[in-house]
Amino acid sequence: MPESDITEHHCVPHSFDGAATRVNLSKVTQAEHNSFHQMTGHSPPDFFLRRFLIGSVGWMDQKGRSLSPSLYQDVLSILTPNDWRDLYQTGTFIVPHGRDQGEALRKAKAAFHVAWYLDREMSLIMDQIGLLGIHKLPPYGTVQEMQGIHHFFGKDRPHVLMRTFLLDGQDAGELKWVKSLREDVRQELLTVLRTTKLERLTSNGSSQRIFDLLLDHHSRLVECTKNWQPNLRNHAVTLKQMLSERLQ
Repeated sequence: MPESDITEHHCVPHSFDGAATRVNLSKVTQAEHNSFHQMTGHSPPDFFLRRFLIGSVGWMDQKGRSLSPSLYQDVLSILTPNDWRDLYQTGTFIVPHGRDQGEALRKAKAAFHVAWYLDREMSLIMDQIGLLGIHKLPPYGTVQEMQGIHHFFGKDRPHVLMRTFLLDGQDAGELKWVKSLREDVRQELLTVLRTTKLERLTSNGSSQRIFDLLLDHHSRLVECTKNWQPNLRNHAVTLKQMLSERLQ
């Protein structure tokens, strides 16, 4: 493959303070890099996995089986620590180097992106609660997003797709999308995904449990926000300056 077709991918995006280090950079083709970001946006692996799993509520195979409540519980538990950065290896994030304007701008951008993706995740939870509780169909954009991700990875079953995401590139010697994820975290997720079994959901049993798990996860995100999302007001001056410069 021509060298010009290869590009570097930040597993944790620069906009989330992801560093341009060996541990956080992987090599992918330009075509798959572009397609990946078109389908998934620019979120870290844990944000992507949580969003995809939550977006998979309502999925069924041809036999009418769905993802089990225990899968939601186990995966969300692994991927929602007190600080999301703890899921990643040393060297994944940019090390602060001072208090100049560039540093303030970087921190403000990272704070905004964490806040924005957290807000999207919590909104998606409410959409899926509506799907389970009152059969309210999810927004068309969410449906398109899920379809695009399935198409990109070429997998129909959500748990198989998540395993593919965690394994992609391993046979070639370098993980493509989750290189910076801690190996023990990756292996724990793979074990959960490998051993899970699909099951038929019942309205007053397993569906109710998923409903409760989504509510619990929403509450957990609100709690984690104190650590995950620096108060945007702390960066108000910098953010306003960015806005002012764009409008000039």
